Amino acid sequence: MPVAYALSDGFARGGPAVEQPQEATELQILVSPRVYPLEVIYRVCYQFTDQYYLWLEPLADEDICVHITPKVGQSVPAQVRGEFGNALIDYAVRWSVAKDTRKVRDIIVSTALAEVRKDALGEI
Repeated sequence: MPVAYALSDGFARGGPAVEQPQEATELQILVSPRVYPLEVIYRVCYQFTDQYYLWLEPLADEDICVHITPKVGQSVPAQVRGEFGNALIDYAVRWSVAKDTRKVRDIIVSTALAEVRKDALGEI
C-alpha cells in the first residue's frame, strides 16, 4: 500500500495538489505552525490517538509533518485527512475563543470564588 501525502494548504511545494489514494499504510499531513498554533496541533493529534499512532516530524521550513499509521488494520482510510483538517479548524477556533475570553472567565471565576469564600467565612 502507498503512503499518502496530504498538505494542509492543499498544494505541494512547487507543484499541484497531492492526490491521495483511497487507502494508505501511512498518511502524512503537513501542518504549518504559522497557521495553527502548536498547542492546537498537539490537541488534534491527541484526538486521533485512540485509533492511530501519530508522531510529529519538524521540517526545515518550520512546517510539521504529522505521520498517521493505524493501530488496527493495515491502512488509513482516505477520510482521515478531512477529519484531521476539520479538527484543526475546530481546535483553532476553540483556542482563539479561549484566548480572547480569558480575562472575562478569570473575572467570573474569581467573583464566584469570592462569594463562596464570603459565605463560608460568614458561617464560622
